Amino acid sequence: MMKKPNTEKHDRLTLSLLTALEEHKGISQRGLAKELGIALGATNAHVKKCTEQGFIQQGKDNHLGYQLTSRGIMEKSKLGGEKMQQSLEMYQELKSSYLKALHAAHHAGYKHICLVGCNVASDIALSCQREVPLPRINGVWDSESDETIWQGLPVFSDVTQIPQNTAFLFTDLDQPFKTSHTLKTQAGAGRLFVPHVLKDMIIQHQETKDSYESNDI
Repeated sequence: MMKKPNTEKHDRLTLSLLTALEEHKGISQRGLAKELGIALGATNAHVKKCTEQGFIQQGKDNHLGYQLTSRGIMEKSKLGGEKMQQSLEMYQELKSSYLKALHAAHHAGYKHICLVGCNVASDIALSCQREVPLPRINGVWDSESDETIWQGLPVFSDVTQIPQNTAFLFTDLDQPFKTSHTLKTQAGAGRLFVPHVLKDMIIQHQETKDSYESNDI
């Protein structure tokens, strides 16, 4: 059964906190806040909650900071296993979505396709090429990348550098709405193939779902 978003967020924060305390012995709460990327007040509140749950305790000497208890070590192991399982499920879902997207682009008549962004999702999409040889992935469009070559593929910073008969396979996880809007404006929605897994990421940044146009897979 899927966890509620708030529960998932709480679990991720707990795992990060327990991991930071284990890896950085004697870390201060201010240092912990910097490590977690959250405000000091929020860090203090979560430290208090983890203490109440018996996951951590104050060191024998105050300067040692907080330490994991045996219960905390077990909780960290459990949350880490759940995170690994979720990552595996996400990988499988993304790969399935990209396979469908490549088939859709092929049926639409495209022989070449360009990935959008140099990231882990692009890696997954590229791995699908072994199973779906056409359309051929022949480049990456990333307007903010300093690279000229990624995974043996040329990196383009300008959409106009990419031939009109080349489609785009959406792989941007960082700025999904901004990137999709730029592509739809400069290349046309008909050339953009968006796996269903990423469609919701784009829609949540828009005011209305009805305004979205692309090849939804």
